[in-house]
Amino acid sequence: MPLVAIIGAGDLGGALAHTLARRERVDRLRLIDPDATVAAGVALDIQQAGPLEPFRTRLDATADPSAALGAAVVVLARPARAAWQADDWLAWLRRTCPTDRQPLVVCAAPDHDAVIARAVHERLVPRHHIAGSAPLAYVSGLRALIGVAIDRSPADIAVSVLGRPGRWVVAWSEATVGGFPLEVVVAPPVLVGLKRRAAGLWPPQPYALASAAARVVEAFIEGGRRDFACFVALDGQSRGTLVTSMPVTLGPAGVSVSRVPPLSPHEQTLLDNALGEGRQG
Repeated sequence: MPLVAIIGAGDLGGALAHTLARRERVDRLRLIDPDATVAAGVALDIQQAGPLEPFRTRLDATADPSAALGAAVVVLARPARAAWQADDWLAWLRRTCPTDRQPLVVCAAPDHDAVIARAVHERLVPRHHIAGSAPLAYVSGLRALIGVAIDRSPADIAVSVLGRPGRWVVAWSEATVGGFPLEVVVAPPVLVGLKRRAAGLWPPQPYALASAAARVVEAFIEGGRRDFACFVALDGQSRGTLVTSMPVTLGPAGVSVSRVPPLSPHEQTLLDNALGEGRQG
């Protein structure tokens, strides 16, 4: 099975490594962090849980960025002892994503939309080789919120999220519960309350982010996954690179944007405004 390299052994990277190990869809995981001692400790802790859970995924750790060379997927998480900005992540991408051996890249943190924009604009990573998984965690939170409000399993609920942080567009008009429109199933006052509370779910926290990133990693490796909400860099931008959440199809060949769900006129206006502001920025 392919190697997955996780850059950053902080809370998010550790949770992601544990999630991927438990699911056993990946044979080898490598934690890479400037603090090699922390990375090694996290990897050992997860590995020692293997006989109890059980799983057989192999983990190792290092501080060497070149250890990501040859990985099928590189995940940007969070470093253990520092808060990195976009410039820091781009410096690591230059060392871990050579043009002759280009991996697929998953940006797992909520603020990594800026990293995607810079990486694509500076041609470090092709736009179809990089995606941000945080919007998928946001969708998961919305499904949980709706499920609690109407006493239904989140598995019965489908909802889409488009746009950007601060300009999110939740497609309430096409959301469903058990195949029925949410706007029919839920009383109007309850729906108003859900819309009011939705903004408070961003940014998602480490466990939800790790679960979302794990699904995106697996989809890149295995293929066949459609309509995941992910940050992607859109084509055809005359100024800069516009990164927004869109439904995507993922596979070993990379990212392709799926059909945007039907939106109400109000939702479409919100999305147009969000994308317009992004282009101007």
